Amino acid sequence: MPHLTVSYTAALAGAFDATAFAHEIFGEAAAILDADPATFKARFTRIDDWVIGIDGAEAEKNWVQIFLDIASGRTSEIKEALAKAVLTITEKTFAVTAGQAIYVSADVRELVPPGFQHTTLG
Repeated sequence: MPHLTVSYTAALAGAFDATAFAHEIFGEAAAILDADPATFKARFTRIDDWVIGIDGAEAEKNWVQIFLDIASGRTSEIKEALAKAVLTITEKTFAVTAGQAIYVSADVRELVPPGFQHTTLG
């Protein structure tokens, strides 16, 4: 735990190393949460169809949406620190080329029992 979910527009597919990106976020999150990163998990999803705004200029616009799901009970300050760290890492990871824009959002969410349960098989 935490669970990192990253969705990104197709044009960014070759623009970053997903494993390195996840590991950097894991390192920051482990420090902020005082947690063991051995159980952190990440998944990446490429978005092939997207719309940003109403001008039809999607070729010049890209999007990275990041969710970091953490165990419940953390303070607002910790969640804010995590979100800011994720944005900082994302800014370092994705280079913006002339004429392009990358819209980035980071949302730190709580996984709340009893609706959230987990186990390890094997």
